[in-house]
Amino acid sequence: MKFNLKGILNIIIILFSPTFLILVGISRSFYWLIFISFVPLLWINLILIKRKYGFILSLIINLITIFIWYYASLNWVIEINKRALIISIIQSLLYSIPFIFFNFFIKKQITWLGIFGFIVVWLALEYIQTLGQLAFPLFSLGNLLASVYTG
Repeated sequence: MKFNLKGILNIIIILFSPTFLILVGISRSFYWLIFISFVPLLWINLILIKRKYGFILSLIINLITIFIWYYASLNWVIEINKRALIISIIQSLLYSIPFIFFNFFIKKQITWLGIFGFIVVWLALEYIQTLGQLAFPLFSLGNLLASVYTG
């Protein structure tokens, strides 16, 4: 059995994103982590796509990361039960869409468009989430920043 330090380092880098997002959700004093929370995850996606490890592996990593974020953050709001699990799964699937756009453009060697598309699609999903009867804006990044700048 060969010890792979690079693989363990990549796993640690992947865990930075949900950890940063959970810290922002728990305490508003960590609001600045929002601005760097997706960098490790996008970096790993970039590495996986450039090294031809595959779209499916990066999608699985993204789903797991977002699931960890939502599930751990929901623990602070509602009791962990089937509802929290279902909400976390739905949110993970919904928020994997920006990463699909990112990975598609990275695969086509258009990195700037992948980053721009990621931001636009993420913000569009957050806006759509605030509409309608089933609005769930609790963990939107805009909502997390709203309490920081209000006096």
